[in-house]
Amino acid sequence: MSEMNCKSRTPCWECFCDESYYGLWAVREIGERRWGHCFHVQSKAEGEGLRDLLNTLTDTPDKEICRNKGG
Repeated sequence: MSEMNCKSRTPCWECFCDESYYGLWAVREIGERRWGHCFHVQSKAEGEGLRDLLNTLTDTPDKEICRNKGG
């Protein structure tokens, strides 16, 4: 795998404070807007950690769906 491919990959997951869900932090796929299709955690650090882990686990060159969801 070339270094160029690694740098050009787009993350598939995002995290944000979900005020409509008791202020918990939500982690979801970028572009996902359906209710119930995310993980909720209590802190920003947990949300960022889960997001980073999921982005690492789904970081494959053939994951074009992730690139398309972000745009």
